[in-house]
Amino acid sequence: MRAHSRPSATPIVAAKEGMLTRTVQSKVKSHDKWLKFALLVLTYGFTICWHPLNASWLSLNQSTPQRRAIAMAMFVMASNTGGVIGSQMLRKNDAPYYDTGFRVAIALAALGTAVAIAQHFQYRWSNKRNEKRQEKGEVGETFIYTT
Repeated sequence: MRAHSRPSATPIVAAKEGMLTRTVQSKVKSHDKWLKFALLVLTYGFTICWHPLNASWLSLNQSTPQRRAIAMAMFVMASNTGGVIGSQMLRKNDAPYYDTGFRVAIALAALGTAVAIAQHFQYRWSNKRNEKRQEKGEVGETFIYTT
């Protein structure tokens, strides 16, 4: 049984990513290629770390090895689907500023943030429900989710 609770940093990170992306979008019209390169690296460089963190969080919150295997398979399938969709976001007809592509990226980041926040609160609600069941002595799921 695990019980770890800490404040979620997801909204803060999403706000920073949104601000950086909007900054890049406004500065990408500059003719300074090194400024564009630096802003793009800063914007997308720190988003790479979320994939293994999400995989770890998902893995920790599965009560059995069988559920973990299915959840990780679905996670990989979703990631691969995202790669197919992501390759179509920055289209040639949207060049050179990719306004539509950046808007879609921000919308998807906002959706992902909303889902992560909802999942966080769902885990907290499930933990409270499971603790009440344990106090009553009911037999059932006794797994404590990591939030």
